[in-house]
Amino acid sequence: MNVPRRSKSQRRVALLVVAGSVALAFYVRNLFRDSPIPESMSETRFAKQAATLPSQSLETVERSQETPPHAPHAESHGSHSEDEAARILHFEQERDLASLPNGDERRAVAREILAEPNHPMTLQAMMVLADCDAPLAREEFLRRSSADHPGSWDGPLIARMTRSLTRIGGVLLREDLVALFESGHRDVQLRCAQGLRDLGDDSWAKRLSEEWKSELRSPTEADRTRAVQGLGELKVDSVRASILDCLEDSSPSVRRAALVALMTDLDADVVARIQPLSEDPDSRVRLQAEAALRRWERNQ
Repeated sequence: MNVPRRSKSQRRVALLVVAGSVALAFYVRNLFRDSPIPESMSETRFAKQAATLPSQSLETVERSQETPPHAPHAESHGSHSEDEAARILHFEQERDLASLPNGDERRAVAREILAEPNHPMTLQAMMVLADCDAPLAREEFLRRSSADHPGSWDGPLIARMTRSLTRIGGVLLREDLVALFESGHRDVQLRCAQGLRDLGDDSWAKRLSEEWKSELRSPTEADRTRAVQGLGELKVDSVRASILDCLEDSSPSVRRAALVALMTDLDADVVARIQPLSEDPDSRVRLQAEAALRRWERNQ
């Protein structure tokens, strides 16, 4: 039987195909030589958790899988520190909060987190507790926000919680917000004034805006910048002219803060005041001015 001879070009193509296949086989072997493929889905899950908690070994993560959701802290052994055990517990609690459908169980996990000082999930736990049991959330919030409580929260955390709880509604009462406002912490006062305005009382926002308006005359750049930022969040009409005047402040930080404050309050008059800042000597001011002008053009 006569077999037709391949042409020179066909033989060359065949050799290239074989060489390419061999090179690909070597590449795949080297790629997975040090990275064995997981034998089961559970092994893949352990690998993912190890990536989430980079400072821990697979042995530590695997042991955490065997820990009941609400088990107390386990004692550290060998090279595993108390911080590592705490991070595992935090990871377990976060997973519980996201997956528990039962309100009683969610409440229990949330209270465990709130009982621990400086827990990274404190705010999330409070929101879960407010959803499950608003009266209990209010009681816990007022207790931990009191300066007399030994484990009281700091001002920024109280401020974030205040704003979140007032947006939910039905948790904090008017008298709670008034009492917190009188505490004197700047961030807390801002969030309380916003919450009280949501309840139909804008007198606190006006009072605070007048106090911060006076700070615009401060010789300190940081004080003026902070005042503009606060006034921008309060959004009281009577101070709009003062914010506009800050566009001509000698400090780039103040000018940029004024631009940010006016981003949601653009009209033809405001845009006319902003346009010269597109050629400001400070690059951050120029970028913010250009962003405001682009927003104005898109909305026309």
